[in-house]
Amino acid sequence: MRGANELRSDEACQWSPQVKAEERREFQRLTLDEAVSARLDGQEVKLLEIGILGARIRHGFPLQGKTGLLSFPWRGKSIELDCVVVRTSPTVTAGQHESGMQFSRARGVSDELLRDMLSEKVRPILEARRSEPGSVPITDIDADVTIRPRDAGYLCFRLENGEWQKTRAFLPEQPSTGFTVAKHENAREIERLCRAYQNADAEGRRLIRLFAELSVSEAMNLPPRD
Repeated sequence: MRGANELRSDEACQWSPQVKAEERREFQRLTLDEAVSARLDGQEVKLLEIGILGARIRHGFPLQGKTGLLSFPWRGKSIELDCVVVRTSPTVTAGQHESGMQFSRARGVSDELLRDMLSEKVRPILEARRSEPGSVPITDIDADVTIRPRDAGYLCFRLENGEWQKTRAFLPEQPSTGFTVAKHENAREIERLCRAYQNADAEGRRLIRLFAELSVSEAMNLPPRD
């Protein structure tokens, strides 16, 4: 069973006709330590997991269709995401179901709010996991620089035999050892991400990948705005 705040990979997803099949990517999802009250087409649900591509919810009513509007509050604002139901299964509690949702479109500035939410939740988890001397606290990394790049394109950083290899990437593929971010000029922030990744354990590295994926998601316009 996954513990609180543990990450998992979303299923690869084709977002729109403009996204080619070979550009499908896996993004991470964050398991929330406390379920968040949300609404699906106005009916109350519990948000259990959340990521850039989708979410997992618990609900006590049968779903009437394959699409819906998922909404939940964040910092005095409302995040509203059109979604598609990809799977539903019953839970051990009678009358309760869990469903996986795939986001198809963000309403208004909900894509920015979602990135802000994920960034704010991941940063303290990474900080709490810090244990080795010399590790870099994620709070030292400028999230606005890292996940709000001004220019598109991607940089891939691979850790091979203790050395970092940097390459330009046309597509935002995430390497097995390292991470990919949208291209920007702030080398200091990239250096901090690399040092934090190098000193982290396996789960910490997955958290850092999620942090880096927030940059990729904005450059890819995920989830797309209405």
